[in-house]
Amino acid sequence: MQIVAGISEHEMIATFLRAEYASERFGSDLKALFNRDGMDPRIITTPDWTDDSENAYRRALLGEFRGYGCDSRLFEGFPSRIAWERATVRPDELLNIKYIEYDYWVTLSRGTRSPRDGAEAIRDRVNVFGVPIDGFLRVAEALRNGAQFPELICVRSSVGGPVVVVEGHVRLTAYALEPDMIPSRAMIILGTSSEVENWGCY
Repeated sequence: MQIVAGISEHEMIATFLRAEYASERFGSDLKALFNRDGMDPRIITTPDWTDDSENAYRRALLGEFRGYGCDSRLFEGFPSRIAWERATVRPDELLNIKYIEYDYWVTLSRGTRSPRDGAEAIRDRVNVFGVPIDGFLRVAEALRNGAQFPELICVRSSVGGPVVVVEGHVRLTAYALEPDMIPSRAMIILGTSSEVENWGCY
C-alpha cells in the first residue's frame, strides 16, 4: 500500500454519496432525497470543496441517509475524528480488504469476511437471506466491459491493521469475481483512527 495524499472529510463524503447515487440498492432512495430538496446531483458529481453550504448539505444528507455523524445505522460507533487519505493498493492487497461485520456479508463469505469467499459463494449461486446475486454479476460484467467505478472507502485502526470496506461491498466483490480486471495499483480512500475499533462493523 502506498499513501498518495491526505484528503478532507468533505471529499470522502462526496465520493460516498456519488457511489451510492449510482448503485442499484441505494440509488433510488438517494435520488428521492435530492428531488425532495430540489438539489442538483452535480453537488456530488462535481463538488466544490470551497463551498461551505455544499459541504454542509452533503454531510447532513449522508447523516440522514446512512447515519453519518449521527452515531446511528451504518455509522453507529464510527469515529468522529479520522484521518482520510487516498492510497493505492496492489490486486492482492485489494482482495485482502475485509467486508464489514454485518450478517449478510459474514454469511455470504462463510464467516471469513473475505471478498474472495464472497465471490466463490456467488459462483456457487448461493442466495443469502433471499437477496438475489444478479447485482454482483451485473457489476462484474460492467467491470469486464471497461467500466470505471468510484474508489472503495475503507478504514483501519492503525498502520498495518486490518482494512475494512465501509462503502463499496458490491464493487469489491466484483473485483474478486474478475481479479484480472483489477488495476496494478488500484486507488482507494482510506481512513485511519485507533477509535475505529469501537465501530461495531469493524
